[in-house]
Amino acid sequence: MRRYLNIGNLVVSFLVAAVAGSVCKLGMPFTAVFGLLVFFFLPSFQKYVEKEKEAYARYTQACLYMEQMESSFRKNRRIYPSLKETLSLFPEGEMEETIQKAVDEIEKDDAMADASERALAIISEKYDCEQMELMHAFFLRCEEQGGDFTEAAGVLEGRRNAWMETVEQCRSEKKNMLFSVMGSLVLLFVVSEALVLFLPGEMSILEYTAERVAVLVETCFLLMMARSVLKKNASDWLTRIQERSVEEVEKDYRYIEEYEPKAEMVKSLKWAILPLVVTAVLFTMRRSLVVLSVGALAVAMMLNQHKLDYSMKKKRIKREVERDFPGWMFYVILLLETESVQGAIRKSQDKVPASLAYPVQKLWEDLSKRPTSAEPYFDFLKDYDVPKVQEAMKLLYSISSGTGGDINEQMLTVIEKNNAMTIRSERIKNDNRVAGMMSYLFLPVIPSGVKIMADLAMVMMALYSGLGSMV
Repeated sequence: MRRYLNIGNLVVSFLVAAVAGSVCKLGMPFTAVFGLLVFFFLPSFQKYVEKEKEAYARYTQACLYMEQMESSFRKNRRIYPSLKETLSLFPEGEMEETIQKAVDEIEKDDAMADASERALAIISEKYDCEQMELMHAFFLRCEEQGGDFTEAAGVLEGRRNAWMETVEQCRSEKKNMLFSVMGSLVLLFVVSEALVLFLPGEMSILEYTAERVAVLVETCFLLMMARSVLKKNASDWLTRIQERSVEEVEKDYRYIEEYEPKAEMVKSLKWAILPLVVTAVLFTMRRSLVVLSVGALAVAMMLNQHKLDYSMKKKRIKREVERDFPGWMFYVILLLETESVQGAIRKSQDKVPASLAYPVQKLWEDLSKRPTSAEPYFDFLKDYDVPKVQEAMKLLYSISSGTGGDINEQMLTVIEKNNAMTIRSERIKNDNRVAGMMSYLFLPVIPSGVKIMADLAMVMMALYSGLGSMV
């Protein structure tokens, strides 16, 4: 932060304060405070702008690494020569240093059989990118088992391209949202000050100390919001979405499975007794329709809180499934190159995300009891209304049972559906990033609205004092 406290920022702060102070008639002391506010916030603005650029640079470096590694691995079919070839592509920098450490790990004199796995782990830990980890897992599996992996490599490439496309789209949306928010901050400040500047002389409050303090307070809040939205914009595109724990998700699954409306209604009745009694007492005392309306609403909410809780839990699970299912299905597709469907599902449990751990475990238990039955596939998440998941599971059953035509064509169908779900999954993840900034379009209305109301109050005081002097 110290490197931002320089003469350039001091000059910018002085110029902004001079313009604002002159237009708003703040006077020297308040203009100086205005300049200090700008000087205080300006370094954090610059920090988050640079942080966003650095995050995007890391993302582009990671994409370039993945593209080159995929291309090299298709040609070399080994991790070590692919890393060496990829290393030559990068100039000095963070990625070059990381790949060099990975190469050094394999070239150690005491390197063990798992040297390639530990080398790739160095890169994965540095960039913490889910797509990169999928690629590394694919390389390790192919190097260990061999065979033709052309089709699986196509799946990997399709998923990466879908991920890159949605990230670029989200970055564009966030940039547009940032410009809109910054524009609204400036516009609201200008509007709130224009209302004061163009008042007639007898209503002017520009010389009031309270008005000048209000300008500084409004400016402080608007600058805080500007810093917050810049911080939101400076997100790391490689960092994965924070998942809930397996235990938390399983608790929600079990709640939905064991949900009994009648039993839950009895519990809700207990919660509704207190607001019912309070409403009855207050209505008896006041005979107010407002009290009756608010109380009736509170009682109704308590009576239906179990339905709201059920609906919220179900929607949250559905959204998490839509987000995470393509990643799990990707592992299953890769394993299908050498495993049966049941074997792929069993081995994929090591990579299953928290949102799917419970249903996948149930699926495997059902398949262990009924390996040739279609019911375990058709029952998988059937209560959550996710059509793409149901379609994918039907295709897996078709491959497992050997029905439905050519297996290669069926596999291609699964791949196409998985890539479509991947795009949907990435959009769900990125929607949260954009939504986090959208609220700042409306928040600036609060401090500016309060400032305008304070100005109106001061105008009324000026009018009353003018009338008093005339009398």
